[in-house]
Amino acid sequence: MTDRPDRDPRLRFVTAGMEFFFAVGLPTAGGLLLDMHLGFLPLWTLLGLALGFAAGVYRLVREVRRDPARQDDPRDRQGD
Repeated sequence: MTDRPDRDPRLRFVTAGMEFFFAVGLPTAGGLLLDMHLGFLPLWTLLGLALGFAAGVYRLVREVRRDPARQDDPRDRQGD
């Protein structure tokens, strides 16, 4: 994510919240669909929730700790 100077700085937190929502929601929904198809009802749903939550927290912490003054830190692009 690159910040433009004309963009409201609060938008990066809106973006981080949306990333968290999708990081948790998509694996959970996929696990639920897999459970309904295979009949293991809570197994894949809980696994998807746990993995999605871990990924969401990781991305959220990484975004919050990022310094907006440093525009192009190569460490910010490792997982993207």
